[in-house]
Amino acid sequence: MATRSTIAVHLPEGIRAVYCHWDGYPDEEGGVGETLKHHYTKLRDIINLLDNGDLSVLKSTIEESVFYKDRGEDTPAQIFKSESDWLDWAGLTGCEYSYLFSGDKWIVEAI
Repeated sequence: MATRSTIAVHLPEGIRAVYCHWDGYPDEEGGVGETLKHHYTKLRDIINLLDNGDLSVLKSTIEESVFYKDRGEDTPAQIFKSESDWLDWAGLTGCEYSYLFSGDKWIVEAI
């Protein structure tokens, strides 16, 4: 069964976020939380990740990750005006965890 999550960063235009379908766990090896913490630590890399849109699977590199666009679906990152709007969307999409890059670290919240 999927453990859905959302990956986001706070930018001047709002919170930019994508959906990730598999392995949303924060603390398991290979899970979204551990992968973000160890491999996506620079804002530039995170923006590049979000530029690819929604994910099926997050891996340690963008090239290894599996995006919905890889199967022909157009699911770009979304911009939300507030954190509450983003978390509301995450809840509606069935996400169990949310990840927000704070500028120097990842913040995880169970939804």
